[in-house]
Amino acid sequence: MAKQTDRKTLTPNMKASLLMEVSGKCPLSRTPLIERVKHEDGSLKKVVNQYEVAHIYPLHPTEIEVELLSGEELLTDDIDSLDNMIPLCKPCHKRYDTQKTVAEYRGLLGMKKEILKLSSFVRLWGGQGLYEDVVLVAKKVLALDEGEIKSNVLSYKALEVSKKADKTLGLPSLFKIEAFVVNYYPSIKKVLRELEEAGDISCDVLYAQVKFAYLALKKEGFDQDKIFNHMTDWFMGSVALGDRSKAEVFTSYFVQNCEVFSDTNSK
Repeated sequence: MAKQTDRKTLTPNMKASLLMEVSGKCPLSRTPLIERVKHEDGSLKKVVNQYEVAHIYPLHPTEIEVELLSGEELLTDDIDSLDNMIPLCKPCHKRYDTQKTVAEYRGLLGMKKEILKLSSFVRLWGGQGLYEDVVLVAKKVLALDEGEIKSNVLSYKALEVSKKADKTLGLPSLFKIEAFVVNYYPSIKKVLRELEEAGDISCDVLYAQVKFAYLALKKEGFDQDKIFNHMTDWFMGSVALGDRSKAEVFTSYFVQNCEVFSDTNSK
């Protein structure tokens, strides 16, 4: 039986962490959890919270809830820990607290399980010092002009992404990876070689770190589509590449180069 406790007082940092876990959107309705109210000139006037933090398994369950959720999985014995909390918009929180269903409970629990897996992955990968190397490579690649990139387009004969993909990689992701590989792979490869020759990075270390990150996600049970998207999220956020398509270019490079979606290492 889950342990009942008094409600935890959440610090601003705790709330911010929970908001980041759901990317600032309600997991049930997908509505923004923060409203930014602006002055007429466009400057920020105030930030209005449109959310409340919900306990996935209720902190003080009613008899009906105890019966409803009997035998269901719990994420933690400490019901008032952050591992059992998720921010919801106010209407969804009210409905979940009073009219929750087993399906909704399982849905939120599943979302939080994936969030917790990704949190451990981000800590693991972020501690490897990969950030500086990828930023260096990204700056060099993004500084290339259109002519340099077009002069290095890869032959379709060298493209073998489909051989690395399994049924869990959706066609949109596959087509996207193939397009980015054809257009950017040689340019990234060239930049990496130049940086290594200059002594700025070690390609072997960089490849090993990316491979390790892929295997960590694979071990957690993520399929190829989710692995591609989670690694892209990391490149986009931690490396500050600006937009998703730029981050997808780098994830696609590592797919082609066998550090992702393959248990072999070929450079």
